[in-house]
Amino acid sequence: MRDRTNKLDLDPANWLWPEELKLIRWLVRVHERAFAWCASERGRLNETYFPPYKIPTVPHTPWSQRNIPIPPATLGKVICIIKEKISSGVYEPSTAAYCSCWFCVVKKDGKLLRLVHDLQPLNAVTICDVSVPPFVEHLAESFTGYAVYGMMDLYSGYDQHVLHEESCDLTTFGMLLGPHRLTTLPQRHANAVQVYQGDTGFILQHEIPDYTSPFVDDMSVKSVKTRYQHVDGSYKTIPANSGIRCFIWEHCIILNRILQRLENIGATVSVTKFVLAMPTAIIVGHKCTFEGRVPTDSKVQKIRDWPEPKNATHVRRFLGTCGVLRIFICNFSCITCPLINLTKKDVPFEFGDEHCEAVQTLKDSILESPALRRLDYECDHEVILAVDTSVVAVGFILLQLGEDGKCYPNCFGSIALSEVESHYSQAKLELYGLFCALCAVCIYIFGIANLTVEVDAKCIKGMINNPDLQPNVTVNRWIAGILLFQFNLIHVPATKHAGIDSLSRRPPAENDPEEDDDHEDWVGRTYSFGVTLLNERMHQVDAAGVRITRTVHNAPYVRRLARLPDMRVFLDIIDAKKDEPPIP
Repeated sequence: MRDRTNKLDLDPANWLWPEELKLIRWLVRVHERAFAWCASERGRLNETYFPPYKIPTVPHTPWSQRNIPIPPATLGKVICIIKEKISSGVYEPSTAAYCSCWFCVVKKDGKLLRLVHDLQPLNAVTICDVSVPPFVEHLAESFTGYAVYGMMDLYSGYDQHVLHEESCDLTTFGMLLGPHRLTTLPQRHANAVQVYQGDTGFILQHEIPDYTSPFVDDMSVKSVKTRYQHVDGSYKTIPANSGIRCFIWEHCIILNRILQRLENIGATVSVTKFVLAMPTAIIVGHKCTFEGRVPTDSKVQKIRDWPEPKNATHVRRFLGTCGVLRIFICNFSCITCPLINLTKKDVPFEFGDEHCEAVQTLKDSILESPALRRLDYECDHEVILAVDTSVVAVGFILLQLGEDGKCYPNCFGSIALSEVESHYSQAKLELYGLFCALCAVCIYIFGIANLTVEVDAKCIKGMINNPDLQPNVTVNRWIAGILLFQFNLIHVPATKHAGIDSLSRRPPAENDPEEDDDHEDWVGRTYSFGVTLLNERMHQVDAAGVRITRTVHNAPYVRRLARLPDMRVFLDIIDAKKDEPPIP
């Protein structure tokens, strides 16, 4: 094991100190059983904790598909792969009436082959699991701002979960060596991702979310939020060894515990796909660093070397690629405005100096964009949501005040308005823009005690404080949705809202995700939660034994809610229960 460990490049970033590298090598040698060098060393999840998975299906008729011919030039390699899987126990002979087709594809390296089983007939009769893996955006943000990272990928993770005997026949396929079936969880099965996400979540349940958040079979480690760096640039080291920095030592303690959990459960990590300590990490396509979250190098390289567009189609492609990184770019719509004009119908394509400057500015903005920081929910630093609305779109920026008094961006957003919405009156448009912005970031700002919302329209505060008592249900429901959030509303002059103003004038792009405009149902579903959250009533009993309800927090918000017709009815129902027996 020592010889094999010495061959590994455990510090590809050339970042660790010599003594720290020795510590990492020691960890790999101590947890030898947690690493797999080849298929024969791949582990199996302990069936005590992970019983064989039985595929739930509806009544069906067995299917029989004709196999896709294998090119003779690759037949030898394919047979070697199949024999390797048979020897490792992934395949075994079968006599079932089922038969699915399969084929081979080339891996990313352009040399090795991968066997792919066509599971469409099986998936069609499978009762699907409704659970989903973590949201990519939330997962990437949770890894932002850590001093050191670890990356581990389970070796053929799906092959480590045993398939139930009654379900193995469903995966039968034919080949030159005779009919065979899978004995482990099929990778492209309808429920494979959900099942394995649950497996990794169970293994690391005591490390989530402080030190890791697994994504299917990818296990990334985040441990320390500070590098213990002194003013002169030096680092704090451990007393026993001045060659090991404190944050690396603390990180290795976490790694040791996680590797021990994997080893005890029978899971194995791929030797070729792990780095235990590095300054940055690619988390689901996002590059997470100590300073924040930035675009990945591959995305930046493609944009940096993008050739000059020759027609409107080329411009759309360029804007579509840049649009993927729009959360990292301030004033995105202002920069791209000349290019978007070229894509309009019946506009002649004349690529001039103005457009060349726009392309270069967009490239520079991406290459030099500030790192997006995650919101620190553990501190009481002010979180700011700056919102601006135009007849084109709703623009917003979510920021948080740092230790140095500067505001650091968390995300940029732009929500395009429909033709009907763009014809709202100015006051109604501003109120609707605030409502949409709050809905877009609601998952991030719920529960924040020190939240400030900045707008450039003075009329919004008056509309919220004095809801229309006439039956204008639409506006009242927007106000009810806004009042579900606790925040300080501040008016900021339009001259200081330049960045947000540009976002609010960003035209919609082809690659923009579809916005959920079902706001009315959202407010309706959230009424009861909002009243509980904002009212926070405390029940007491007076001397006569009659229950008294008094509002403890957010009294102004509750008073405003009480003015709304729909909410008055809801609060009246609550007050009508005062004759019930006292609450102990």
